[in-house]
Amino acid sequence: MARKKGSKNYAAAFKRQVVAEAFSGASVAAVARKHGLNANMVHLWRRDARFQPEAGAGTLLPVELVQPQTPPRSQPHSHIEVVTRGGHRVIVSGVVDPGAIAGLFRALGTA
Repeated sequence: MARKKGSKNYAAAFKRQVVAEAFSGASVAAVARKHGLNANMVHLWRRDARFQPEAGAGTLLPVELVQPQTPPRSQPHSHIEVVTRGGHRVIVSGVVDPGAIAGLFRALGTA
């Protein structure tokens, strides 16, 4: 598409200046009027990455890594009551060692 007769070609430095003013908090319409431009043109320049204000260097913030606190593991508390086929009644409360209980039932089964 050919350029319209009489249209202006603005320098990149001028476009950057206008865009910087438009990003500084002033209204786009006010910036456009100040420079004798159409507000649509200023909006177009604002969207063009070539005329965006350069982003400053980012700020690094200190970071501290902290290990999460794990609560102490509580021993499982149980209450077991079993009546064997031989009529023995076994009641166990508190912390239970599964191996000891298995041995007890094996012994009761043979007694």
